[in-house]
Amino acid sequence: MSRSFEGETFGATNKPEISEEHLEDVHASCRLQPEFVHEDAKVEGGSLAGAEAGSGRLTHAVLNNVNLAETRLSGVRLVDVSGSSLEGSNADWRGAHMRRVLFSGCRFTGLILSEAKFEEVTFRDCKLDYVNFRFAELNRVSFEDCVLTEADFQGARCEFSSFYSCRMEATDFSKAELEGVDLRGSELRLAGGVEALKGTVVSTSQVIDLAIPLAQAAGISVLD
Repeated sequence: MSRSFEGETFGATNKPEISEEHLEDVHASCRLQPEFVHEDAKVEGGSLAGAEAGSGRLTHAVLNNVNLAETRLSGVRLVDVSGSSLEGSNADWRGAHMRRVLFSGCRFTGLILSEAKFEEVTFRDCKLDYVNFRFAELNRVSFEDCVLTEADFQGARCEFSSFYSCRMEATDFSKAELEGVDLRGSELRLAGGVEALKGTVVSTSQVIDLAIPLAQAAGISVLD
Protein backbone atom coordinates (compact mmCIF):
# COMPACT_ATOMS: atom_id res chain seq x y z
CA MET A 1 0.00 0.00 0.00
CA SER A 2 1.45 3.35 -1.03
CA ARG A 3 0.59 6.59 0.80
CA SER A 4 0.72 10.23 -0.22
CA PHE A 5 1.67 13.49 1.45
CA GLU A 6 1.89 16.88 -0.25
CA GLY A 7 2.01 15.27 -3.67
CA GLU A 8 4.73 12.76 -2.79
CA THR A 9 4.09 9.01 -2.74
CA PHE A 10 5.60 6.80 -0.06
CA GLY A 11 5.94 3.03 -0.15
CA ALA A 12 5.83 0.42 -2.87
CA THR A 13 3.90 1.45 -5.97
CA ASN A 14 4.44 -1.69 -8.08
CA LYS A 15 3.39 -5.27 -7.40
CA PRO A 16 5.31 -8.39 -8.47
CA GLU A 17 4.85 -9.12 -12.17
CA ILE A 18 3.84 -12.80 -12.17
CA SER A 19 1.84 -14.80 -14.72
CA GLU A 20 0.23 -17.56 -12.67
CA GLU A 21 -0.63 -19.64 -15.75
CA HIS A 22 3.04 -19.88 -16.70
CA LEU A 23 4.29 -21.17 -13.35
CA GLU A 24 5.64 -24.68 -12.92
CA ASP A 25 5.25 -26.55 -9.64
CA VAL A 26 8.58 -27.04 -7.91
CA HIS A 27 8.98 -29.27 -4.85
CA ALA A 28 11.00 -27.83 -1.99
CA SER A 29 14.27 -29.64 -1.48
CA CYS A 30 16.79 -29.63 1.34
CA ARG A 31 19.56 -29.04 -1.20
CA LEU A 32 20.13 -25.87 -3.21
CA GLN A 33 23.06 -25.54 -5.56
CA PRO A 34 25.25 -22.40 -5.35
CA GLU A 35 24.19 -19.75 -7.87
CA PHE A 36 20.86 -21.52 -8.36
CA VAL A 37 18.35 -20.04 -10.81
CA HIS A 38 14.59 -20.66 -10.66
CA GLU A 39 12.19 -18.84 -12.97
CA ASP A 40 8.41 -19.10 -13.35
CA ALA A 41 8.24 -21.39 -10.31
CA LYS A 42 5.54 -22.14 -7.77
CA VAL A 43 6.53 -23.75 -4.47
CA GLU A 44 3.77 -24.94 -2.13
CA GLY A 45 4.78 -26.26 1.28
CA GLY A 46 7.93 -28.21 2.10
CA SER A 47 11.13 -27.31 3.86
CA LEU A 48 14.47 -25.81 2.88
CA ALA A 49 15.42 -25.21 6.50
CA GLY A 50 19.16 -24.85 6.99
CA ALA A 51 19.94 -24.82 3.26
CA GLU A 52 23.07 -22.95 2.12
CA ALA A 53 23.50 -21.48 -1.35
CA GLY A 54 25.15 -18.23 -2.29
CA SER A 55 24.20 -15.81 -5.07
CA GLY A 56 21.05 -17.66 -6.17
CA ARG A 57 18.23 -16.05 -8.13
CA LEU A 58 14.46 -16.46 -8.00
CA THR A 59 12.39 -14.68 -10.66
CA HIS A 60 8.64 -14.61 -11.40
CA ALA A 61 7.85 -17.00 -8.57
CA VAL A 62 5.28 -17.78 -5.89
CA LEU A 63 6.20 -19.37 -2.56
CA ASN A 64 3.57 -20.42 -0.04
CA ASN A 65 4.04 -22.02 3.37
CA VAL A 66 7.72 -22.86 2.80
CA ASN A 67 10.13 -23.33 5.72
CA LEU A 68 13.25 -21.23 5.11
CA ALA A 69 14.41 -21.07 8.73
CA GLU A 70 18.18 -20.79 9.27
CA THR A 71 18.90 -20.75 5.54
CA ARG A 72 22.16 -19.17 4.40
CA LEU A 73 21.39 -17.38 1.13
CA SER A 74 23.94 -14.60 1.07
CA GLY A 75 23.49 -12.36 -1.98
CA VAL A 76 20.24 -14.01 -3.06
CA ARG A 77 18.34 -12.07 -5.73
CA LEU A 78 14.52 -11.98 -5.77
CA VAL A 79 12.71 -10.28 -8.65
CA ASP A 80 8.93 -10.39 -9.07
CA VAL A 81 8.34 -12.79 -6.19
CA SER A 82 5.31 -13.29 -3.95
CA GLY A 83 5.86 -15.13 -0.64
CA SER A 84 3.14 -15.95 1.87
CA SER A 85 3.21 -17.76 5.23
CA LEU A 86 6.97 -18.27 4.98
CA GLU A 87 9.10 -19.25 7.99
CA GLY A 88 12.45 -17.50 7.73
CA SER A 89 13.51 -17.11 11.35
CA ASN A 90 17.23 -16.83 12.09
CA ALA A 91 18.14 -17.02 8.41
CA ASP A 92 21.07 -15.13 6.88
CA TRP A 93 20.29 -13.33 3.62
CA ARG A 94 22.83 -10.56 3.96
CA GLY A 95 23.53 -8.68 0.75
CA ALA A 96 20.22 -9.80 -0.79
CA HIS A 97 18.73 -7.81 -3.67
CA MET A 98 14.94 -7.66 -3.91
CA ARG A 99 12.80 -5.86 -6.49
CA ARG A 100 9.03 -5.98 -6.80
CA VAL A 101 8.58 -8.49 -3.98
CA LEU A 102 5.59 -9.06 -1.69
CA PHE A 103 5.87 -10.90 1.65
CA SER A 104 2.56 -11.61 3.40
CA GLY A 105 1.99 -13.29 6.76
CA CYS A 106 5.64 -14.35 7.08
CA ARG A 107 7.74 -14.95 10.18
CA PHE A 108 11.24 -13.51 9.81
CA THR A 109 12.32 -13.18 13.46
CA GLY A 110 16.07 -12.62 13.67
CA LEU A 111 16.59 -12.60 9.89
CA ILE A 112 19.86 -10.99 8.77
CA LEU A 113 19.33 -8.57 5.87
CA SER A 114 22.34 -6.34 6.43
CA GLU A 115 23.66 -4.53 3.34
CA ALA A 116 20.65 -5.77 1.35
CA LYS A 117 18.96 -3.69 -1.35
CA PHE A 118 15.18 -3.36 -1.56
CA GLU A 119 13.19 -1.69 -4.32
CA GLU A 120 9.38 -1.76 -4.53
CA VAL A 121 9.10 -4.34 -1.72
CA THR A 122 6.10 -4.85 0.59
CA PHE A 123 6.12 -6.59 3.98
CA ARG A 124 2.48 -7.17 5.02
CA ASP A 125 1.45 -8.65 8.38
CA CYS A 126 4.97 -10.00 8.97
CA LYS A 127 6.95 -10.64 12.14
CA LEU A 128 10.18 -8.72 11.66
CA ASP A 129 11.30 -8.56 15.27
CA TYR A 130 15.08 -8.50 15.77
CA VAL A 131 15.65 -8.33 11.99
CA ASN A 132 19.02 -6.86 11.02
CA PHE A 133 18.64 -4.18 8.31
CA ARG A 134 22.00 -2.57 9.09
CA PHE A 135 23.44 -0.58 6.18
CA ALA A 136 20.64 -1.80 3.90
CA GLU A 137 19.25 0.37 1.09
CA LEU A 138 15.47 0.65 1.04
CA ASN A 139 13.77 2.47 -1.82
CA ARG A 140 9.95 2.53 -1.90
CA VAL A 141 9.41 -0.18 0.67
CA SER A 142 6.09 -0.66 2.49
CA PHE A 143 5.78 -2.13 5.98
CA GLU A 144 2.10 -2.80 6.76
CA ASP A 145 0.80 -4.24 10.06
CA CYS A 146 4.24 -5.60 10.92
CA VAL A 147 5.97 -6.27 14.23
CA LEU A 148 9.34 -4.50 14.16
CA THR A 149 10.31 -4.90 17.82
CA GLU A 150 14.06 -4.28 18.15
CA ALA A 151 14.52 -4.28 14.39
CA ASP A 152 17.90 -2.70 13.60
CA PHE A 153 18.12 -0.09 10.81
CA GLN A 154 21.41 1.41 12.00
CA GLY A 155 23.31 3.02 9.15
CA ALA A 156 20.59 2.11 6.64
CA ARG A 157 19.50 4.35 3.77
CA CYS A 158 15.70 4.51 3.55
CA GLU A 159 13.91 6.58 0.90
CA PHE A 160 10.22 7.17 0.09
CA SER A 161 9.13 4.24 2.25
CA SER A 162 6.23 3.81 4.66
CA PHE A 163 5.56 2.13 8.00
CA TYR A 164 1.81 1.81 8.55
CA SER A 165 0.13 0.28 11.60
CA CYS A 166 3.43 -1.27 12.71
CA ARG A 167 4.63 -2.03 16.22
CA MET A 168 8.01 -0.32 16.50
CA GLU A 169 9.16 -1.08 20.04
CA ALA A 170 12.88 -0.29 20.47
CA THR A 171 13.31 -0.13 16.68
CA ASP A 172 16.69 1.51 16.04
CA PHE A 173 17.32 4.08 13.29
CA SER A 174 20.61 5.35 14.73
CA LYS A 175 22.86 6.88 12.05
CA ALA A 176 20.33 5.93 9.37
CA GLU A 177 19.69 8.27 6.43
CA LEU A 178 15.94 8.79 6.07
CA GLU A 179 14.32 10.74 3.26
CA GLY A 180 10.57 10.86 2.75
CA VAL A 181 9.79 8.10 5.26
CA ASP A 182 6.13 7.97 6.39
CA LEU A 183 5.65 6.70 9.96
CA ARG A 184 2.03 7.78 10.38
CA GLY A 185 -0.19 5.20 12.04
CA SER A 186 2.59 3.20 13.69
CA GLU A 187 3.39 2.75 17.37
CA LEU A 188 6.70 4.56 17.94
CA ARG A 189 8.81 3.67 20.95
CA LEU A 190 12.17 3.83 19.31
CA ALA A 191 15.64 3.01 20.56
CA GLY A 192 18.35 5.62 20.28
CA GLY A 193 17.76 9.35 19.91
CA VAL A 194 14.79 10.91 18.13
CA GLU A 195 17.20 12.99 16.05
CA ALA A 196 17.42 9.89 13.86
CA LEU A 197 13.85 10.65 12.69
CA LYS A 198 14.94 13.61 10.57
CA GLY A 199 13.39 13.18 7.14
CA THR A 200 10.25 11.40 8.35
CA VAL A 201 6.54 12.23 8.33
CA VAL A 202 4.61 11.67 11.58
CA SER A 203 1.11 12.48 12.81
CA THR A 204 0.11 14.99 15.48
CA SER A 205 -0.62 12.21 17.98
CA GLN A 206 2.83 10.72 17.37
CA VAL A 207 4.46 14.09 18.05
CA ILE A 208 2.69 14.16 21.42
CA ASP A 209 4.02 10.65 22.19
CA LEU A 210 7.50 11.80 21.20
CA ALA A 211 7.34 15.07 23.11
CA ILE A 212 9.48 14.04 26.08
CA PRO A 213 12.32 12.43 24.06
CA LEU A 214 12.20 15.44 21.69
CA ALA A 215 12.54 17.79 24.63
CA GLN A 216 15.38 15.75 26.09
CA ALA A 217 17.17 15.81 22.71
CA ALA A 218 16.90 19.60 22.78
CA GLY A 219 18.41 19.74 26.26
CA ILE A 220 15.12 20.56 28.00
CA SER A 221 14.45 19.01 31.39
CA VAL A 222 10.84 17.88 31.85
CA LEU A 223 9.80 17.91 35.52
CA ASP A 224 6.37 17.70 37.18
